[in-house]
Amino acid sequence: MRIVSLDLERPHTLAAVTRILQRCFRPESVPYTHPHKQWWGVVDAQHHLVAVASLDGDVLWDLSVHPRYRRQGVATRLAEHLCGTLPLVRLYL
Repeated sequence: MRIVSLDLERPHTLAAVTRILQRCFRPESVPYTHPHKQWWGVVDAQHHLVAVASLDGDVLWDLSVHPRYRRQGVATRLAEHLCGTLPLVRLYL
């Protein structure tokens, strides 16, 4: 698995992020897009998106992992990667 930057301007990427958010939060969830918000994801060997998170400034939001990939350290790895990109990241649970 690898961590990638996501471009929500691409329709298939937006659809994949939306599916994960809806599966993890609620059916009407949609990704909040803002020029300063950066979206990141974890993709598996087949290039399927299995987890997402976003950074808005120094705040980590929307950390979501597809249920099939939970309890495997995916969220931890993604959060550690994103926290390492900034001097200080605030995480709201």
